[in-house]
Amino acid sequence: MIHKIKIVPDNLEINVEDNTDLLTAISKSGLRIRASCGGKGICGKCKVIIKDGKYVTKNTHLLTESEKKRGYVLACQTKVIDNLLVEIPLQYEEVFTPAEKTKRFSERTEEEVFTFCPLVKKIFVKLEKPSLSNTTADFERLVHKLEMSVEIDLDLLYGLEKVLRDANWSVTVTLADYNIYSKIIRIEPGDTTRNNYGIALDIGTTTVAIYLVDLNTGKILDAKVSYNKQIAFGEDVITRMMYAQEENGLDKLNIAIKETINDLIDNVAKEENILLSDIYAIQCAGNTTMTHMFLNIPPHNMRVLKNTLCRRYFNNSKFYLYPHNFVKCIYGGTNQCP
Repeated sequence: MIHKIKIVPDNLEINVEDNTDLLTAISKSGLRIRASCGGKGICGKCKVIIKDGKYVTKNTHLLTESEKKRGYVLACQTKVIDNLLVEIPLQYEEVFTPAEKTKRFSERTEEEVFTFCPLVKKIFVKLEKPSLSNTTADFERLVHKLEMSVEIDLDLLYGLEKVLRDANWSVTVTLADYNIYSKIIRIEPGDTTRNNYGIALDIGTTTVAIYLVDLNTGKILDAKVSYNKQIAFGEDVITRMMYAQEENGLDKLNIAIKETINDLIDNVAKEENILLSDIYAIQCAGNTTMTHMFLNIPPHNMRVLKNTLCRRYFNNSKFYLYPHNFVKCIYGGTNQCP
């Protein structure tokens, strides 16, 4: 059975199945309310007021008698069995600052301490056209011009013939650095070497920070910081680990962090007037729990036996970026993976 829930003062309406808990229902609407215990019913922060409709809720000492008389319930402990009119008091709503209003970091003034070595580089090449006397295959022709050994995904290889001929054999090749080898992640017509940007990403339990970097020069063009939207599911890593074990819990945590990151990326790109398609790489840093949730990898075993992430390189994981873009993770932990 499907029930309709109207949420005020936001005037949102959603449909949910019978016996859905109200915290999940509100989250489905796109709103976030405080639930630092991850929906366990022990923090008392997910208070809402049911103005109309039937429901089932657990008795709790976290609500005063006065609150109960006024229709207050804990959203995580309340089941939907009827159409409801629900009010979310402002003090219990998790309000996130829009990315365009978040803080811009100060310009760096300290001396550089690292050698500039970008994750990706772009090379413009002009290839010799095939002829009866030069029948080298397209990919080998490209590799010969690059003067290095490279790898390429099969779907990019499928499109190589067309892009080379459409571009009259003048293309820009984007190469990702995998330490022991380089990999072609994009082939574009013409010379696009000037447009080469990357994101440095720091995923914290409470906040997320990003830097937009010109990968040709190493210059930081913009920086933003925002609250991590995962806070709605728990304020600390242990609570989020526990929430990740709930049905669809890990997916919700993963969506929340990606929404946070995408909002920040979209904002810095607009401020600097660059195309999202010109962002080629992300360097991600975070503690091991945050990194697991960022990559949608179950983190619960870390509560039992400490372990670390066993993969460092990833393709674009549903960001506003090109599918083959390069994502590299630096994670917290004492063990290392090759």
